[in-house]
Amino acid sequence: MLKRHITVLIQFILTIVTSIAVLYTDNGFRWFSDQEEFFFYVFLYLGLSQIRQMWIPSHWIKLGFMLELIYSLFLIYTFSALLVFLFIATWITAPKSWPPALLAKGFIVSWIGLLAALIDYSWTDIIHFNLIAIVIGILLYGLRQYEWEKQYLVLQNDQLRQQIYELQQSNHDMIHYARAVEEMSQAEERSRIAHDLHDELGHQFIRLKMMMDASVEVSTTNQEQAFKLFIEVRSQLAACMELMRSTVKRLKPSDHRLHSYSLERLQQEYASAKFHVDYEVEGIPYMLYPSVEIALYRNAREALTNAIRHGAASKASIVLHYEHNQVVLQVSNNGQLPLQPIQNGIGIRGMQDRAHTLGGHIEVMLKPLFCIQTRLPIRHKYID
Repeated sequence: MLKRHITVLIQFILTIVTSIAVLYTDNGFRWFSDQEEFFFYVFLYLGLSQIRQMWIPSHWIKLGFMLELIYSLFLIYTFSALLVFLFIATWITAPKSWPPALLAKGFIVSWIGLLAALIDYSWTDIIHFNLIAIVIGILLYGLRQYEWEKQYLVLQNDQLRQQIYELQQSNHDMIHYARAVEEMSQAEERSRIAHDLHDELGHQFIRLKMMMDASVEVSTTNQEQAFKLFIEVRSQLAACMELMRSTVKRLKPSDHRLHSYSLERLQQEYASAKFHVDYEVEGIPYMLYPSVEIALYRNAREALTNAIRHGAASKASIVLHYEHNQVVLQVSNNGQLPLQPIQNGIGIRGMQDRAHTLGGHIEVMLKPLFCIQTRLPIRHKYID
């Protein structure tokens, strides 16, 4: 608003000063000698300019601007070449929203009209006033180009801030989504543990009850056999207690600060089970999304379980390698190599599904040791 008032003030000053200067030129008026009529035309020019700038609808502004230019050329042709400053004043008040390219084309066309309005003047006047118009036109074009680029930069800055805000929102949404995936994984794990309790412990307790009943029946006739049954029952109870202890431990709520799904904890869990597991990290570690940590943890645990169950391994190695755009998990063991081609059982398929969900894959290698490799792409290294 302030800039518009300044341009209007400049237009008024140029118009009034030029009109007064015309009255004192040696040549006087070309076609009229009445000063009142001259000032009527001048004030009519100012009135048309204000109507164009303040009250004409936006879709009529170009037409109003063109009529104002034609009227200024009429004043130049009719009264004096000094009124070329009215022509310049009109261009000073050109709409700010017009791009510099449009202004340049319009100025060239209007400059041709200016040459026509000055056709009856001396070559000296034509050259002088054309130079004035061209120099001021170039200056106005430079100023308008600067303002246009400034507006463009402001617009780009606003769009960039909007995109940054959207990226931050997406980042927060992704973190919440990752947490939700972790909670879902925990719920699935608890459901699986509940099935394990039902299938394994339930079966064990039924078997123990039957053994206790049998020991009671034979205790009166064969105490030695009953004693053996009691010893076996005690051994089975110890195994059940160990299974219950490990199950309850896994049912404990997750604490993100303790990294419930960290591979270090997995190593410690197997160390307590007297199964030696080496753990090594290669590359420069960076923070992973919880969904990636969970997938790596569960794939490593499944690989260790298979090593004990199918390969009769006594030692395993976990290597986690951080690369620029992916993280690679290798779990190898010293167990027996399979003699037949490996069939994709439930465990292997589960590992594949977890990797595919995150855009990765797994690979089984048999030399020099049995090794299962999980590759997961990393699109964002850090989480705020």
